[in-house]
Amino acid sequence: MKYVSAPYSSALDKDQRMIIVTTYSATCLLRDEHVICPLTMGHNFIKTSVKLPFQSEWWLDWCINLLAGCDEMDVLMLPGWDTSIGVTAEVEYAQQNGIKINYIKSEDLLKPLSSQPQRY
Repeated sequence: MKYVSAPYSSALDKDQRMIIVTTYSATCLLRDEHVICPLTMGHNFIKTSVKLPFQSEWWLDWCINLLAGCDEMDVLMLPGWDTSIGVTAEVEYAQQNGIKINYIKSEDLLKPLSSQPQRY
């Protein structure tokens, strides 16, 4: 299972950030990769009006628990990725637990899947 990591709190337009992150995650699915993206899930959880904690520590604990079940992590190098407390903690956890880390440059995030069949 692949974990998709990206900065969230630093984004000025969180909805736009989530379009990028969610599109990347969906692209992984089209390549038949099994992915989990806590940002896509959490952002939508918050938008449903369910009262969830806003403390970053609570969310980080939830994310690390999801990451623990993965064997690979893609770090999306969006603005703020290198100073994000969450991304930094996820990378440290991955390094300490032998989880493969891939760093995805922002210009490579939305490359078309020209070799992939279209699915409906």
